Amino acid sequence: MSLFKKIMASVGVGSARVDTILDAPSGSVRAGEELTGKVIVKGGSTAQQINEIQLQLVTTYTRETNDQTVRERGTIGKFALNEAFTIQENETREIPFSFVVPYVTPITAGKTRIWVQTGLDIASALDASDDDVIEVEPTYLAAHVLDALTYLGFRMREADCKYDPRSRFGYKFFQEFEYAPGPQFRGLDELELIFKPHPDYVEVFMEIDRKARGLAKLFDLDETRVQFRIYPEDVSGGIEPLAHKLDQLIRNYM
Repeated sequence: MSLFKKIMASVGVGSARVDTILDAPSGSVRAGEELTGKVIVKGGSTAQQINEIQLQLVTTYTRETNDQTVRERGTIGKFALNEAFTIQENETREIPFSFVVPYVTPITAGKTRIWVQTGLDIASALDASDDDVIEVEPTYLAAHVLDALTYLGFRMREADCKYDPRSRFGYKFFQEFEYAPGPQFRGLDELELIFKPHPDYVEVFMEIDRKARGLAKLFDLDETRVQFRIYPEDVSGGIEPLAHKLDQLIRNYM
């Protein structure tokens, strides 16, 4: 084996490459369901040891620091695929994978983008990587809440992930949805929601911001925070009964 080839591979020239192919042609998956595919490893100009193949579910979030808003990378979950192996010169290996996308994964909406990052840990060389954007759909129950708000005339203004070191989601950020009210909710300024999905229900954290001036606005008396859960029986009758329930809840704090 050529020493020159070893040296060049160690700096990434002629090194092994990785490509991830998802089974879902559109890369679409619902939070809480399984994502499947295969990782293709192509050997380079010399044999190399692959210590590990790791898949990471990744997004970005905003963080306030030094009076500036910066966007940082956040990891939702990590999934190791295999034991160490050696990829021979010009060899191609296909390694199937499957993992469950966590229920608490942010959904693809607004500024939120989700992707699978494949990392190839190569001994004594630069790591190879590959990024594949996926579209994460909300859980069944969260989707009904979003549809019910649209039915009530609310319009999504923004959806983005924000930094929170005390987040309840297992990572240091959360996804927030901001809604502008429709004509029938003229007393509102905006509606903010955070979802925490579970296998059998979805927990909803809602902030109802009313239009206010003077002391009410100064002391945040125009904001009310409520927390509630939506279960399968709440959506069994379709969108209209759920929309009616949300309508009543919101009007209680207007």
